[in-house]
This record gives sequence, structure tokens and C-alpha cells, in this order.
Amino acid sequence: MLKQRLNVLIPNTALGFVGTFHAFANHISQLIGSVSPISKFRLLDSEDDIEVHKLVMADFGNFNKNQRAKSLQKMISYCCNTGLSVTEYIQKFDLHKMADDAQNIEEYMEAYEKYKVDHMLANYDDMISVMSRYLEKDGEAKITAPYEYLMIDEYQDTNKMQLDFVKRLKIKNVMAIGDDFQGIYAFRGADHRIILNFYNDFEDPQMIKLTENYRSNDDIVGWTNQTVERSKLGYHKALKAAIRKDGAVRVISGSSLENHKAFVIDSIKKHPQKTHAMIYRYNKNRTVFEKALIAENIDYVVYGGVRLLERKHVKDALSYLMVYLNRRDVVGFNRILTLLPGIGVKTAKRLIKTNMEDISHLKGEKYKLVNTVKDLLNHTGDKTELFDKICAFYFSIYESIESNYYTKEEITDDFKLVRDLLVTYDSLENFIINIILDPVVDLKKGKNPKVVLTTIHSAKGLEFDCVYYFHTHDWYKNYDLETLEEDRRLFYVGISRAKEELYVFDHTEIQRTFEDILRDFDSLPIPETHQATDLENAQSESVTENTQVERADSESAQTESVLTANAKILEDSEIHGNIERNNQRKNQNTKNQSRKSKVIDNVIHVDFSKR
Repeated sequence: MLKQRLNVLIPNTALGFVGTFHAFANHISQLIGSVSPISKFRLLDSEDDIEVHKLVMADFGNFNKNQRAKSLQKMISYCCNTGLSVTEYIQKFDLHKMADDAQNIEEYMEAYEKYKVDHMLANYDDMISVMSRYLEKDGEAKITAPYEYLMIDEYQDTNKMQLDFVKRLKIKNVMAIGDDFQGIYAFRGADHRIILNFYNDFEDPQMIKLTENYRSNDDIVGWTNQTVERSKLGYHKALKAAIRKDGAVRVISGSSLENHKAFVIDSIKKHPQKTHAMIYRYNKNRTVFEKALIAENIDYVVYGGVRLLERKHVKDALSYLMVYLNRRDVVGFNRILTLLPGIGVKTAKRLIKTNMEDISHLKGEKYKLVNTVKDLLNHTGDKTELFDKICAFYFSIYESIESNYYTKEEITDDFKLVRDLLVTYDSLENFIINIILDPVVDLKKGKNPKVVLTTIHSAKGLEFDCVYYFHTHDWYKNYDLETLEEDRRLFYVGISRAKEELYVFDHTEIQRTFEDILRDFDSLPIPETHQATDLENAQSESVTENTQVERADSESAQTESVLTANAKILEDSEIHGNIERNNQRKNQNTKNQSRKSKVIDNVIHVDFSKR
């Protein structure tokens, strides 16, 4: 796509490599040839990597508690991308259950890495980390093809491992495109602070600011600008709406999401031709609206999650109801039996064949579990009572069920939603027919869904005519500067998805203004000495209105002032983390004052000729 767009703008222009960090690392490996440390390794995708973990775990056996392959894969990948130790990872995500196994997991990581080397296997992270270590010394000389320019998109989403890799390539001209206010993927290992440190990581930097907004109307752009202006950290920018179009921006109060349900449904019905997005931080916030959409038979898509009736635990529970109504449903029967600890496909087939009449061959816990399933399928009471018993039994075997995507609380919320739907039907048969066998159309298969339920993280990069943003602020959290700024960035990304209409649903019954909402992110005072100077308003003593060159020098000085303040905030709040700082650069301030770097608005161009 990028190559096609470039040829439209500049015909007959050829790009070099275009792809992800992982693909570029592989590309470098191929250029180097047989001397590459991973030239003959088999590349593992995510699912293959999990299978490798299972093989290593089968022979390891030193864990104090039961560990899951997927959880270990996630942890090791995060540590690889960020440079954190296992203990630091456990502390960061407050994983108390894994604390006792920290040392064992460290040992497991060594066994896992050795297994991959012995069997010549490499996962996606290895592509970057192994090549990065290989290039650590004289990286430029090891690359057989010349690279004069490197452009990195979404630079605010890079991590330490990727930054190390880029720096070790020693490509002189690096262009980074990004918005520090959209750095919201810390939970994946991304570090938005890297974009704030660009001036220290690369030589002779220049900044080009794109301030024209081609998505939203004036009112919405005004709200996004206000959000940025209140931050004490980052590159400040004042966006201007290129589209002159009427719309709406409102803050709507309400103590619960139930208060907003009718408003959203009515709005969707009044404007069926428009695109609508309900944007929230936590998946649990969609429950009320998903129930309403299903009840109104409104087609919708879920981003950042799976539609209710497609979630594994919901399908597990509904399988009991399906088999309860029809013992010949072998697919459902097999599903509910193989959920039980110790029951595999062969045993399940034997039980299905006899309709579980003969379970004498089972012993101990297996016998008790299968007997409980028999009792559930022979239930003679009310349908909701049956569903409650199914849910209770499901949680009794929860620990043995592979479920890394949903917490018990989320599963409980989903089961409650299904139960609420179930009680609206006069019979279980009608419920199955209308909800399970004839669900609303899955618009994920279409190209242009009109109604979307999405987390903030999954909404990034998307846009909608009407956005209903569910504002929540966790007052119970022990906020530090970084946590507050992350909340502010999430809010910014959420509201900036709107094109025409933006409705911010507040979490209180008190009618508040947008200014009041923004104060939620200001509860931690910052000393005056740490406050960054606004790029748009700061004035330099050397500025004169008559000289363009002096104006450029002033803007450069303003940029350096903000970067210095940003660095001070990062250090003093102990969130500087693992970002490499170039402490050996001498006379940096003198060099920056003499540099003729320009901050250019509304231009998509980088002039490398002076580098």
C-alpha cells in the first residue's frame, strides 16, 4: 500500500524494503547470507512457539505451581522486548501467584533458549534480538547493501529491543513518524518515552510538525487540543481542523452505563447511515450495550475482543444447554466432556457412545466430575436454575481450563449477560433457536461495519462519524506521573476517533464540563521547575520578527527547552526505565544552539541534504 501511494505522488519511484521490524531483521539476515546467526533457523509463528514451550515444559518440571505455556510465552516475550527481568515483570503486573516461581522461571528461560538453539528454531523476537546482538559491533560494516535512509512509522509504539536494533544498524538518516500522545501500548512492551528521547538517540535531529487535522470538525479538534495543552510532558502541538462541518460535542453525566443505553440506541436508529463507535477502556464496559444491541437486533462488531456468543467460556456454557436439549449433539457433547480435567478425546467418545450410562471405568475425581455432568444434563427444574448450576460447575473446574484472555470477573459478567437474555425467553428451546442458531449477522466479515464496540487500544488508527466515549477514572489507584499521563493519552486517543459527533459519558451523576473531565488527569501536582515550556508559546530572547533564520533558531531552542524539561520529568519521576541515554555527547547545548533545525508546519518532507 505504501509503495502504491508513493507512486501516485511521485511516479516511477522505487522504495527499498517495506515491512515490520521482524521482517526487516529477517531481510538483513538474508542480505548477510550464510554468516547470519539465524540463516538456517526455522521461524516459529506464535502458535508454533507455544508448542515449543509445551515441549520444554514437559521435561522441565521445576515449577512450584502450575504454569501455562501461553503465560510463559507472554512473559518471556515482554522481557525480551523491554529488558525487564522476570522479577521486575512479576512486580510490574502484580502477579503474586508467580512470585514463588521467579527463580524457576529464570531457569526455564535458559532451558527454553537452549532448546531453540539446539533445534535451530527462532521466534519473532529472536529475529530482532539475535540480529541486534550480531550487529552490536561494527554493524554498518556487516550489512552488504547500502542503506542511506530509514523511515520508522508509529515510532511512539517502539520498544527498547527495536530501538537497540535500529541504532546498531548505524544508518545515518533516520526519520521517525509518530505522535507521543498516542503512545498507549505499554502493556505490550512499547515505550512512548523513546520518541521523547529521539534528540539524544540520533544525530542532528529536525522536527516537522503536521498540524492539519483532516478527520474531525472544529469542536472536536478543540477538545483534543485542550487535552494536549494540559499535559506537562511531551511535544505540544496545536491542531487545526481542515474540515468545516457542523457536529456535536457533549459531556453527558450518569452514575452507570445503564443511564446512557437509551441515548446510544436512539442515536444509532436515527442515523443508520452513519458509523457509530462505543469506545471504552475495559471490556467489562461493553456488557450493557452489547445486551441492548442484541435485544434490538442491531448488527455490530467487537474490536479488541470477541462477540459475546463467540467467546470460549460462553460457548462452553451454551454447549451444556445444547446437549441438554439434544443428546445427539456430538460436537457439544465432546466440548463439555473434554473440558474436564483428565478427560481426553478417546474417553469422551466412549462416554458419548453410551450416553454416559456406563461410567464405571472412571475412577476418583474423573468419576465425580462426569457424574456431575450427568446430573446437569438430567436437570428437571427451571432453565435459569440450570444455567446457574452450569456456571457454578464451570468455575469449579476453571483452573484446569486454558483461559488467558478473560479474568473470572469478566467471565462472571458475560455469564450474567447471557442469563439476563435467557430470562426474557419463555422456553430454553426458543432461546437456543433465536440466540445461538440464528444470531445477528457478524459484520466482521464485511468491510464497512456501521456499529462498533471497541477498546481504546483497538480503536487507534480508526475513525467514526459518531463516537460515544465511556470515561472512567480509577480513583482508587495510587497514581504517579506516568500513570496519569497514560490515562490522559488514552483519553486523547479515544475522543480523537470522532469525525462529526462526540459524546463523553461521565461516571458521575453531577453534570460536569469538559474542563472538569480534564481535571481528572491533573490530580498529581508537578513542581514548577519540572513544567515543560509550550512549543507554541515559549519565546526566546534571540527572536526577532524580521529574520526568518533567527525564527528557526528560536524554534529549535524552544524544542530543546521542552526536551530538557521532558527528560527532567522522566528522571525525577523514576520512569526513565531502560531507555539508553547518550551520556557521552559533549557540548550538546552549544551544538543545539548553533544548529539550524526548523520546525515546519503542514509539510510532509524531510531534507537530508544538510546531514
